[in-house]
Formats: sequence, structure tokens, C-alpha cells
Amino acid sequence: MNQSNPTLRDSLIATRLSNAEIARGIGYSSGAVSTYINNKYSGDLSAIEPKIREWLRDRTVAQVSGIPTIPTEISRFMHRRFEEIRTSGELALEVGEAGIGKSRAIGLYLLDHTLAIGLRAIPWRSGMNAIAEDLAQAAGINRLAKHEKRWDAILDRTRGSGRILIVDDAQELAPRALQCCVDYHEETGSPVCLVGLPALKKKLLADSRRSRRVDAVVELKIKDPAPLINHLIDQFASDSNGERNDLLSLCVEVASGIGAFGSVEKQLKYAARSRSKKPGLDWVPAFRAAHKRLLRTYDLSVTKQ
Repeated sequence: MNQSNPTLRDSLIATRLSNAEIARGIGYSSGAVSTYINNKYSGDLSAIEPKIREWLRDRTVAQVSGIPTIPTEISRFMHRRFEEIRTSGELALEVGEAGIGKSRAIGLYLLDHTLAIGLRAIPWRSGMNAIAEDLAQAAGINRLAKHEKRWDAILDRTRGSGRILIVDDAQELAPRALQCCVDYHEETGSPVCLVGLPALKKKLLADSRRSRRVDAVVELKIKDPAPLINHLIDQFASDSNGERNDLLSLCVEVASGIGAFGSVEKQLKYAARSRSKKPGLDWVPAFRAAHKRLLRTYDLSVTKQ
């Protein structure tokens, strides 16, 4: 019996949907979904897995934040860089401020490239052993031979594979875990991309043994926020009508601050809630009021009448 794709299995489980709900989405029976998730599927994997991949991609695009997600300049650029890193076998950094869409771009890339190994570093699981566990799970290494050590298994089973490892929020990695990612690249020859906040770059520069082994660093910046902001306004404030230009200007102002698009989305949501409680409230004053209620370090400019 062929092994089903562990990344797809984990992604199905992570949806927290019933087998019946998943089955309706991919056009298979709930029994087929159950056996696939439990790695006991005896059918044609080449037929069911593209259906699962397409359904997960559509679900991610539609539900990452409760609204449809569109490709952005950041996601398109990151995907091109991932492919460059993968084909050249680099150890690379991609750093950018919070809220510009790095994690969403990674998620969409992993759905399209199921051989890629993706994991996220979180503060309470940022040590060497935790990273080994997460890396083994992401790489589909579920069983160890007797007396086999986890890191030995990871290196043996990924060496020469060419599978790209993408670590999100890599600035959270503890020093030894960060060193493991660098050593993993050298020991296996596999491409590695560490993605995170600008602090990640400073963390690597603090140790010359690591910094000299990095092949490339890319700093991610938003050049044109208008397309995504217009999309967000369409989703939350489609009835802004005559206020739209003023609202767009305020959103661009917020996007240039801490949190970028994430802050714009949160502020639009807050304004929408305020308007639901006060139907006569216009969008611009609702957005300004939301700005004052949220954690912000600056005031919005005054709109010219």
C-alpha cells in the first residue's frame, strides 16, 4: 500500500472538519477520507491527492482570515524566491515587518509544493529538540528505527532530496535551534529559507559562524498597497461609496505603520462592528474611532473636506 502524503493528511486534520464535510468538498466518500487520513487508503493516490490539494488551496484562499485572499506582490515575490532558493540549493533569509503577508504566502506555497517542508517556530517550542520533532513531522518521518536518533533520521532521509525547508517566524528560534537549521543545510545539501521579522537578520549577524554561511538575504517591502487595500475595503466596506477615497487614504496610512495589512484588516473589522451597533455611523468616523481604540503609536491625518 502506498503512503499518503503526510502534509496533506495533517492539513486535512487541521481543518477540524468532519470526514463527511471534507468528502463533500473533494467529491469522495467519507470512508475514503477516513482511510486517507489514517494512511490506509488503498485507492489511486494520484487521483485523490490532486482533489485534496485543490480543495485545501481553495479553502485557504477563501478562509485564511474569514475573507477571500488574493495574490499580492509579497506572495508572488516570495514564491519566486522560494523557487530560486530551491533550484540553487541556497541557505537564505526573507525578512519583513509583521502584517505584510509572509505567513499567508508560505501557506499557499506549501499547498502547491507538497514536497516542501514547512514549519513555524513559536517561543515555547523554539529549542533544538522541539525543532527536531516539528521538522520530522513536517518531513513525514513518523517512525524511528531501534536506537535511531531523531536528528540522524532527519539527516539520513532528507540528504540529497532537494526538498526546501521553510521556517516561518524564524526569529523565535533559540540559538542552538537556529544553528541546527544552518547545519541541516550543510549536512543535507537541502535548500533552507528562514522567514521572519527584521530581528532575524540581527540574530544571525550576531554570530559570524552562522552569518558567513548565509547565501542571500531579501528584505520584503510593500511597494503598492492599494490593490490589497481595495480588496479589503470591498470585503468590509463595500457600501462606503462616496467615502471610499477618504477611507482608502486612511487605510494606506495605517498600512504604512506597524502591522501593515494586518492592522488595516483589524481596524476595518472593528469599524464594521461599530457600524453594526450604530447604523447611521459613516465609515470614515468609524475607522478613525477604531484607530483610537486599538494599540497604535500615531494619529491619523486630518481628511481634507
